[in-house]
Amino acid sequence: MSIKLKYTSLLYFLSLFFAVFSKTAVAQDTGLPALKREHLPMDNGWRFALGHAYDPSKDFNNGTGDFSYFAKTGYGDGAASPQFDDRAWRKINLPHDWAVEQPFSSKGSSSHGSKAIGRNFPEASVGWYRKTFFVPAADLGKHISIAFDGVFRNSIVWVNGHYLGTEASGYSSFGYNISEYLN
Repeated sequence: MSIKLKYTSLLYFLSLFFAVFSKTAVAQDTGLPALKREHLPMDNGWRFALGHAYDPSKDFNNGTGDFSYFAKTGYGDGAASPQFDDRAWRKINLPHDWAVEQPFSSKGSSSHGSKAIGRNFPEASVGWYRKTFFVPAADLGKHISIAFDGVFRNSIVWVNGHYLGTEASGYSSFGYNISEYLN
């Protein structure tokens, strides 16, 4: 199981959680099944690499395949593919912000702190994050979701080659049900 994230512009993760929901004993007072909710932090053990805003060959050939993002077919290409080899990528833990690593530039936008990111710096304006994690067989068939407390901004989320969605805001929490995309 792996998650692929592509972000354009500045990125900042607050935290990512992996949630597993399962039915447990019947609740005494209602007679309805109780839900056991488990929140598992996933901030450690990520891989990171800068992509490219305009040149697909420098952006791990993402978006060059035959299927659109909206097909949800499992044919993510480039770094969104489950078969993509990210072993050469840098190991990082979240939160992470690649903008602070960039040099200051007189061509940099003041909205980015005059750092060398944004429109004038396409080679430093897309960041890719990947994480592989294990889901026990006992959890397959349960409701499993991922929740992002904050990604700054324009995130595109893939799981096992399946496009999940895009979040434009850098300040809103968001999540996705990934139950049907697990293997």
